[in-house]
Amino acid sequence: MKDNNVKSENKNKKILWIIIFIILLLLLCIITVIGATRAYYSLMSSEKEDATQVKVGDLAIDFIDGQVVSPLLVPREEPTFEETKYVYRNNFSVKALGSLDQSITIYLDIKTNEFRADAIKYAIYDTNNDRVALGGIGSTGNIVLLTNKYLASGATQNYTLLLWLQDDGTNQDYEQGNRINASLRVEGVQVKY
Repeated sequence: MKDNNVKSENKNKKILWIIIFIILLLLLCIITVIGATRAYYSLMSSEKEDATQVKVGDLAIDFIDGQVVSPLLVPREEPTFEETKYVYRNNFSVKALGSLDQSITIYLDIKTNEFRADAIKYAIYDTNNDRVALGGIGSTGNIVLLTNKYLASGATQNYTLLLWLQDDGTNQDYEQGNRINASLRVEGVQVKY
């Protein structure tokens, strides 16, 4: 009888240890699932657009004539680089401070534009006074003025932005008193070789 009691106690202890082991295993599985779920949702909630972009260095932008664009414009034909009458001019320079060559993009971020779409025209001139971009400005939003312009590491490039109200040959009195308010922005990305 004693032998049966000992066997029964050993059997009960084994069952108890198996139950404890199963409970611990279930707890471990639950904790693992909770941890993996939390990690996944933390990653998804912290993920932002362009979060994986690699910064290649800094650009030093010297807005010689200011960053804000707010001109007084009168209708006229496309000006030459030297003309100043009824033309908004903004001189700025961009210098690559990083150790890698970059491709820069120049934006005009328009806050307010009371002129009709494409009534305002722009031209960008480089250090050599060569026109490198020409176009029209839409109503609002971010306008790409110049894109994929090479800038070597440590180099500086000077630019002049010209804005004017294009004379369309009709009475444009309705444009009087209209205004445009915008700011310049320059971004760079590493040149791929």
